[in-house]
Amino acid sequence: MSPIIHPPRELKPLSRKLSPLWLVLAAWLAGCGSGTSLPDCDSVRQVVVTDIDETLTTSDAEFVQQLVDPEHDPAMRAGGPELMQGYAERGFVIHYLTARSKTLELTDGTTCEQATIGWLEQHGFPWNQDQTWLDLADAVLGSDDTVTYKSAAIETRKSEGYSYEYAYGNATTDIDAYEAAGIDKTETFIIGTHAGEQGTRAIDGEDFVQHAAEQLPQVPAVCAFH
Repeated sequence: MSPIIHPPRELKPLSRKLSPLWLVLAAWLAGCGSGTSLPDCDSVRQVVVTDIDETLTTSDAEFVQQLVDPEHDPAMRAGGPELMQGYAERGFVIHYLTARSKTLELTDGTTCEQATIGWLEQHGFPWNQDQTWLDLADAVLGSDDTVTYKSAAIETRKSEGYSYEYAYGNATTDIDAYEAAGIDKTETFIIGTHAGEQGTRAIDGEDFVQHAAEQLPQVPAVCAFH
């Protein structure tokens, strides 16, 4: 009698036997060894630089008024803290670069540096010694000196291995200083009267609310906090 030969059983692909949860887990495990993990934020070298007067505040006159009246709280452009916090949460160093002079004091004896830091903290801007810098001028500056001072401050940090990814300002001195320091015009954002001039990117309106909502989702994290 001839043996009965059964047709071979069809083997189902392995993926049909795995639940969606296991497929997600497998993909995650595969990515762990792909070399795509972010560096620790202790070694972050990417920077966002921003002017303060009439960029984060509404006008230069706001700080002048604070100098005369220490109780005055300089008016702020809405959305500024959220914008800078968004960059900080993605691992960027925040460089506050202002032409305010270190030699200035409020009438109650508060130094310019103390008043500036106090305002930033009070209004919710990121501030800590590990991830933020504040540079103030050594003296009261004219326009040309402001450009030289700001570009030199950026170049100093670049010589230490930092790269400037985004820049914010309102004045032509900001535009000129950022250009002199080699910051890409396509990542230089200008608000106010000179918005969009000299090939910069204009921030529409008088605040950062819409800009933050559109910009931050496009910015990937540059490091991971541990």
